Amino acid sequence: MSYIQDWVTEIIIFILIAMIVDLLMPQSSMQKYVRFAVGMILVLIFLQPLFHVFNANPSKFLQNELLSGSNESEQLEKEIENQKIDIQASQRAYILNQIAQQLKTIAEEELIKKYGVMIQDIKFTFPDQSEEVNWENIKMLSVAIERSEETENQEIREVDVDIDEKPATEEKLPIEDIKNDLSSFWEISKDKISIIGEGGNQT
Repeated sequence: MSYIQDWVTEIIIFILIAMIVDLLMPQSSMQKYVRFAVGMILVLIFLQPLFHVFNANPSKFLQNELLSGSNESEQLEKEIENQKIDIQASQRAYILNQIAQQLKTIAEEELIKKYGVMIQDIKFTFPDQSEEVNWENIKMLSVAIERSEETENQEIREVDVDIDEKPATEEKLPIEDIKNDLSSFWEISKDKISIIGEGGNQT
């Protein structure tokens, strides 16, 4: 009987102390954490007879609950950060794809007319740890080119072949001239342009 009286007295005293603390607490973001802690302690006091029956340690129970809440909060923060990184990567890839399409549109028609080549792909290289997609921030443009279908599908003419004559090698592309033109079209330094020809040869 005395145990129950002590238990009820402890509850009443704690509620009075909690009310006084709540009144004295300034209005701030810390107030909700204090109320949460007070609520948890009050729950433990109410459950004290059960702990007594099952010989459990209330302080250990409270510690486990707080650690569990902290772990869940950290896990949630990690998931949000990972989602943020994925979204940023998708946005970056979309922006670069749009820029590549615009560059291709600006230059390809002239390249086909002058050199008979078309742009197959454009890849961007930025300085290390650079997150911003900025034209002035580009370190290198790798431009893959191939001979246009119009050039490959030209009408085949009848020619006389001299067996003693050495076979003619395929005409090399004027890489430097292409670089100069791309530099002019895109308003970027020629040193930042790398041409990847057919067969993967990079210049």
